[in-house]
Amino acid sequence: MTRNRLALLSWILLCASTVVLASFAQTDVPKAKARPSLIAKHEAEIIVYLLPAAREVRSKYAKEHVRAGWELQHDSGKSQQDYYSFRLFAVGKHVTGGSGLLGYYTVNGYTVDVWDESSEDKPQLVEDDELSGVQRILRQAHNIGPEEIAKYRNAPFLTEAK
Repeated sequence: MTRNRLALLSWILLCASTVVLASFAQTDVPKAKARPSLIAKHEAEIIVYLLPAAREVRSKYAKEHVRAGWELQHDSGKSQQDYYSFRLFAVGKHVTGGSGLLGYYTVNGYTVDVWDESSEDKPQLVEDDELSGVQRILRQAHNIGPEEIAKYRNAPFLTEAK
């Protein structure tokens, strides 16, 4: 009988230790948060492609083969390391009304925010459902969280004179 009790006790201890070890393996060990990274130029171009002004040109003038084009502005006076500034324009044979300029837009590399700088007042944050979905994907891919957005959303565009 003691032999059976010893075997039963051994079996209980083995089961208990397995449960204890399994619970340690399942505990959430906090992982180090990956550092945020800036978006690349081609990602900023995707954002520009999705702007409401570009989308409107594509839908309104598709039959006339007019599309939206953009050009990176290198002389914008903004920090080229932090921002991508673009001139957005209509391209095609049937573009009428001058240059086809649609506006000037700046993409913040830290937040993926887009600013419309076409108005004479201060730049306006561009908000659009389709655009925000892609911004969310890029922010996740670059580990850009609410802290970075709060920190860099209203950062000054211009480079500081040294």
